[in-house]
Amino acid sequence: MSLVRAEYLNDYKLRLTFSDETHKIIDFQQKLEAHAIYKPYLKMKKFLTFKVDHGALRWPGNVLDFHYTQLLNM
Repeated sequence: MSLVRAEYLNDYKLRLTFSDETHKIIDFQQKLEAHAIYKPYLKMKKFLTFKVDHGALRWPGNVLDFHYTQLLNM
């Protein structure tokens, strides 16, 4: 299984679609607020730079990324 699509909904919420066609909505705000290294991604312009890459959710800079297994457990 892998992540195949991520769509922005609102605030810090993304709708994720996995290769088995299941969907999950995740609010990343608490995760971003919890770690100082992630705080720059609280700026919406930076948060919206996410992409799906090799089945994972990633942001530029190699600081913030989530493997599909992490996303399924969130």
